[in-house]
Amino acid sequence: MKKAICALLLVLSIIIMLSGLTMSYFIDKSNEIQIPFTTGILEMEIVELPEDLENWVPGKNNALEIGWCFKNVGKQPAWLRVKIDGKWKPEVLADIAQWEQKNDGWNMRDDYYYLYEEPVYPNETVRIDFDVWLNMSIDSIDENYNSAEYTIKMTLEAAQEEW
Repeated sequence: MKKAICALLLVLSIIIMLSGLTMSYFIDKSNEIQIPFTTGILEMEIVELPEDLENWVPGKNNALEIGWCFKNVGKQPAWLRVKIDGKWKPEVLADIAQWEQKNDGWNMRDDYYYLYEEPVYPNETVRIDFDVWLNMSIDSIDENYNSAEYTIKMTLEAAQEEW
């Protein structure tokens, strides 16, 4: 009798298990998770570069206008970030160059990055301009600046608008 009860319980548990699996298969279907990913060409071009400037006269009234133009020549809208880094040669000179950004649409972040507020669409051109002057109120100015060279390094970074 014990064997019959065990066999009956085993058959009953198998039937319950199979019916549970069948019900869960037909009832609990999950939708596939879709993660959109946009691909395309993201390419920026520097359209306009500043000229080589010599005989830089100190003072805000003698500020030089320096600017760059960027064009999105790719197929995707892009967010822009620009970093401007000026260095004196020889490097022992203090940085007396003052930069003042002139265009609307650019915001300074982290004291050295300029972020464009809107995405730049394909074939769209944006511009960033600065007034740059030598601040004569700094005490460490001497004759070494007369023969010094100021090198400007501009870094442009672009990220596509949609991922």
